[in-house]
Amino acid sequence: MLAALVLGTACSKSNSVSAALQPADTSAVNLEAVLATDIGPQPAEPAKEPEAKNVIPPDSGAARAGLEADPFVRLADVTSDPELRAVFEEIVRDPPTKAQAEKLRAKGQAGIQALTRALWCENPNLRLKVAALFAELEPPATPEIDKAFVRALLYEPLPAARGNTARALVDYKLAGAVAALIEVLEHDKDANARSHSAYALGAMRSQSAVPALAKALRDTESWVRIRAATALGRCSGLEAKQALTAALRDPNDLVRDAAKRALGKVK
Repeated sequence: MLAALVLGTACSKSNSVSAALQPADTSAVNLEAVLATDIGPQPAEPAKEPEAKNVIPPDSGAARAGLEADPFVRLADVTSDPELRAVFEEIVRDPPTKAQAEKLRAKGQAGIQALTRALWCENPNLRLKVAALFAELEPPATPEIDKAFVRALLYEPLPAARGNTARALVDYKLAGAVAALIEVLEHDKDANARSHSAYALGAMRSQSAVPALAKALRDTESWVRIRAATALGRCSGLEAKQALTAALRDPNDLVRDAAKRALGKVK
């Protein structure tokens, strides 16, 4: 699952980490291929450190609400445990692995607390990858984890990290992040983040997200519309059905296919 969560959208735990880090394949010719393929440009090299320690995207939900982010956590302060610190240093250099997840699991609550802090680490390469480990470990949700994911969705300056955080929520279903996912879906300029947010909302079967998902069926990016249609198929109600019916006239045949399939599932 780690591989799929770092950069992809497939839910299988069998996908390789190295395959997930390859550039996105946008030549899909059928709906299954689209839903199993990541979208958007991926960083070809390690991300650069932000110039400021507390950068909020000017168009983010947090900025619109007039909120300020807490300062980033230094990598050295993520944990005082030398074994855990070694795990995070490895993740900074390379993709996360199941072996690293098991080391975190073995540390129990201390490992989860360090992972939560790592979501807001000043090292951008760690932030790009760490959400995947939550989906692998699936710890019980806590207010601290909810807050950490919301912050990563709304305050994160790196579009790829926002997308990866949303992608992790496809499998690590965190109800406390629904409102933030809706905010990303409606307003984030990064299509990857919007697409993953739609997919996560569908995985959560979030009925409160139906209006935003219906609106996303008019997104400029066909990838977002496809995943919004798929998500609406996991919801219920007249609004979902009407939106999907309208999407049957979408100019993109993959969107039309997704809407048709979703209509057969929506309650």
